[in-house]
Amino acid sequence: MQALAPILLASALLLAPVSSQAATWEEQRADLEFVRDQHLPKSLAYAMEDRRAAASLIEATIARGERLSDESFLLTLLRVAALSRNAHEGVHGGPLPSTRLPIRMIWFSDSLVVARASQEYQALLGARVERIEGLAPDELLSALRPYSGGTNEYVRWNSLWLVELGGMLHAAGVARDPQWLALRIRRRDGSMEDVRLPFVSRAAAASGASPPRLWSSAAYASERAHGWRSALKDNVQPLYLQEDEEPFRIVRLPERDALYVQFRANSTADAGGKDIQAFVASVRAAVASLKPRNLVLDLRFDIGGDIDQTRGLARELVGAVPGRLFVLIGPYTFSAGIVFAAAMKREGEGRVMLVGDTVGDRLRFWSEGRQVCLPRSAICLRQSDGLWDLIAGCGTHPNCYGDRLDARVDSLEPEVRAPITSAAWLSGRDPGMEAIEPTLRSTAIR
Repeated sequence: MQALAPILLASALLLAPVSSQAATWEEQRADLEFVRDQHLPKSLAYAMEDRRAAASLIEATIARGERLSDESFLLTLLRVAALSRNAHEGVHGGPLPSTRLPIRMIWFSDSLVVARASQEYQALLGARVERIEGLAPDELLSALRPYSGGTNEYVRWNSLWLVELGGMLHAAGVARDPQWLALRIRRRDGSMEDVRLPFVSRAAAASGASPPRLWSSAAYASERAHGWRSALKDNVQPLYLQEDEEPFRIVRLPERDALYVQFRANSTADAGGKDIQAFVASVRAAVASLKPRNLVLDLRFDIGGDIDQTRGLARELVGAVPGRLFVLIGPYTFSAGIVFAAAMKREGEGRVMLVGDTVGDRLRFWSEGRQVCLPRSAICLRQSDGLWDLIAGCGTHPNCYGDRLDARVDSLEPEVRAPITSAAWLSGRDPGMEAIEPTLRSTAIR
């Protein structure tokens, strides 16, 4: 069963095809009416007042009777989805701008940083973006909030495509011109500079990639073909970024009498076809043969998939590892990744320590369901029908889905706060591993 499969705008939309034929107003109106009449009544993620607000937004748009640009039409649908206040109610596919910025950014909790760039703009790598179109990062976050139902942590990593694709901020009323963006940057030497970045052809730029892949120092195939580079030097590759193409990893830490297990996805489909069940079996085998005293489970880039694949593993790991169990979490820990972390804490009964940063969603959310595609465009929306409440449970609700996993917790806030800041990332440090290192040393049996 595909228990959790989030629609990830940051990757799905950047990789979607561009429509060659613009929709007419009649086609847009028909799609809006479909959303109002067929989608909204069936998506259970909306509270009654939010469903009414979404319907009113659609009706107001229809009443204007004017064709929307492709960008404005997409933004309207995003606003409709966001009114559910649910991160899983995403939108994907459909006509996208044919241009993008020649850079890609990572939005850390402390700053917005140029992480990757085309050959012409590699002097900007590692620079902090102080303002975009006059907005500081916190102000930009507020401007993007109407287009996502998720938390601030989720918006930071899953809404940057609205900044990086041509014309989206202009359609949102943030940017002055659809052809370029005005940035104020602070270079790594501390100097400030105002930069006007043009949008370039997407066909001539490196393709998108899933958010976690952007953190690696290594260029992926499309970047190599187009001469793009990372802000990290090639030899800067801490443990959590190594083997960047692998969705699942096991690393022995013999001096710490520990096993490091990393999930960057939670299903075969979300792992590019890599068999998650084969990996789960290899984790079981490694624990049985190596008998590590301690375990480090890194879920900081587990952006979701199918929790049924790993729920049993959580119980087995807690039972098989006699020492300390550390679970690393952060803003990219989402959907099934969140439930996996909760299951570990539930099973651990005080032995599991959460380390890192706030996870990427609330602990009460809707998911499951299906994708519903609009009849006259290629745009699809989530129609959720499964409820999760990892704190209070939801057994009295007729559409409760999550209680069967027995993963209720009091909180998933990290007991040891160790976020990966921009400075830590640029220097190749891992605050999470640094935070647990003294305990690992002291508990290792020599």
